[in-house]
Amino acid sequence: MQDFDRLGPHSLRRFTGAYDGEGRPVVTEGEVLIDSVYRFKGRCAPYVVLTEVDFEALGEIETRKLFVGATRATMKLIVVASERAMGVLIGRLDGA
Repeated sequence: MQDFDRLGPHSLRRFTGAYDGEGRPVVTEGEVLIDSVYRFKGRCAPYVVLTEVDFEALGEIETRKLFVGATRATMKLIVVASERAMGVLIGRLDGA
């Protein structure tokens, strides 16, 4: 994975790998928080973008990750998914 500090004109805020004295994650300065779905569990944000969504089947693990990621957004959710994953999701919705 390539390390980067900006997304377009916006500086990125990310976990440093350290925790403060109260056990909270220490993050860098920046305008946009970038994190994994698992690290974002329990938090929310007005806008969430899920990227690199790709899977061949929608099993329990994939469903959990999508649920955790999708339910973090309070106003808008954007999902950037592969054609394969979108096909699986649409197939699931059509079969529901």
